[in-house]
Amino acid sequence: MKLTIEHVIDLVDQLTKGKIYDYVSGGDNKAKLIGVNSSEQCLDIARVSADGFEQITKMTKETLQKLCSKVTANKPFKFDSVLDGGGNARSTYEAIFAHTTEFYVCKVGHVKHLVWLPDQPHALGKIVMYNSQGYAQKSLEERKALFKTYIYSEGVLKTQAAKDKYWNHIEGPYKDRMKFVWDHINAITKGETSELCDLVNIDTVQKLYKDVVDKYAEQNAQLQNRLPSAIIKKYKEFLEEMTEYKYSSQPSSSNCRTKYRTYITAIKSKPFLILAGISGTGKSRIVRELARACWDENAVEYKAQKPRNFEMVQVKPNWHDSSELIGYVSRVSGEPIYIAGDFLRFIARAWEEPGIPYFLCLDEMNLAPVEQYFAEYLSVIESRKSAADGTVKTDPILKKQAQQWFYNLVNELTKTEEIKTRFLRDGICIPQNLIVVGTVNMDETTFSFSRKVLDRAMTIEMNDVDLFSGLTSRYERIGNLTYNQLIGSAVEGVDIYEQNKVICDVVIKFLQNINSKLEGNTALN
Repeated sequence: MKLTIEHVIDLVDQLTKGKIYDYVSGGDNKAKLIGVNSSEQCLDIARVSADGFEQITKMTKETLQKLCSKVTANKPFKFDSVLDGGGNARSTYEAIFAHTTEFYVCKVGHVKHLVWLPDQPHALGKIVMYNSQGYAQKSLEERKALFKTYIYSEGVLKTQAAKDKYWNHIEGPYKDRMKFVWDHINAITKGETSELCDLVNIDTVQKLYKDVVDKYAEQNAQLQNRLPSAIIKKYKEFLEEMTEYKYSSQPSSSNCRTKYRTYITAIKSKPFLILAGISGTGKSRIVRELARACWDENAVEYKAQKPRNFEMVQVKPNWHDSSELIGYVSRVSGEPIYIAGDFLRFIARAWEEPGIPYFLCLDEMNLAPVEQYFAEYLSVIESRKSAADGTVKTDPILKKQAQQWFYNLVNELTKTEEIKTRFLRDGICIPQNLIVVGTVNMDETTFSFSRKVLDRAMTIEMNDVDLFSGLTSRYERIGNLTYNQLIGSAVEGVDIYEQNKVICDVVIKFLQNINSKLEGNTALN
């Protein structure tokens, strides 16, 4: 059966207009169906931020045609792939389709996909999971009810006082770990997360559970009051059942993904990463492969020598300003013209595909003083602010100019009218999907980093050489990386503290303890 625009419009038209729908991946942002235009074959959909701000976008006939041409019945697909990106609008479209009767959510590895199942319609207006065994999983509401049954069975641990009683019998870090697990359980039962099967990360929670239970078992002889065995048993059953929700039609890349979790987390925390280490540790290669992992394995860009979302710039020892990287105004011909550098051109390309992470690799970036040739970027990255629509905005790295050379430059950098208008209005700013990674070797030929650079970057040391890397596969097996996995929307601590208070408090207390010990160590004063 072939998916048609007419059928898609009929499916979406069944949904309630003006209703708010959850994103497939959860979060504060929501989708709202404004209306369906059958004559023009388009959909009016709004992205609703946490503060209620609505940004209306139109899913045009052309976009629907592209979707229909690439979606096949019973075959999982990703919206960002079939629509070639789409930025924030992609998640909004995805949310609307997931609530129709014929589109299910499934997992390929650890990555959420949609799958069109025209012969197995489900309840309208609900996100329903589908697994590899060929049956629809329980709806979110059903799973929440099941979860409450498991956790609150036999009348145990219903109150905070009851929970506190048992926390007191779990010593050391295991108390914090158990509290973290339970706090997340409470969030789920209150409906504060849209995907029950994720539990932050099912593998992480299972490990936390095992650590707590194993440690508790060691202490049972010394404890007068034990955590009820019934609740432990029910919780274990629940975790095992959640594990079965993983979609397994393709080999899982979770083990490979775990190897690169440090890099992925660092990038999402700050879009400026420094990889330090000796030659041969794969610093430059990992950046290229992270960019490659943003594409499906069957895509042309994945198989290309250099995917289009990757650019490498070799830093030269004679760089003492930004002219080689960003550009400069030349008056050699009489009339002033701007000679754009590789970095500025790459920025423009990233603006044209906002839904795809773009990686710029500064190879051997400390061969020249970073503070000199990269000064504009170091200043601009400090201006990052979260906007009401969920995007991150910066000051311009190249300010707008009421001069002809600036208009000529804009026309040279992009052919997209929307982006031209943005550049002429705001100057050329850093796009949210741009990731800068610098590779460094620390030896007598290089410059050291100042506090200004280190404060603005995440730094990872790579000193372990994997002798088997590249022997079993041409490319690193990272697994598919989505926009949301790499691009963060949080800029300041206040953006994440309330949602991660338990973990943040544990880390802050640990750092405070370190500081207090250092302050009391007279040998270091």
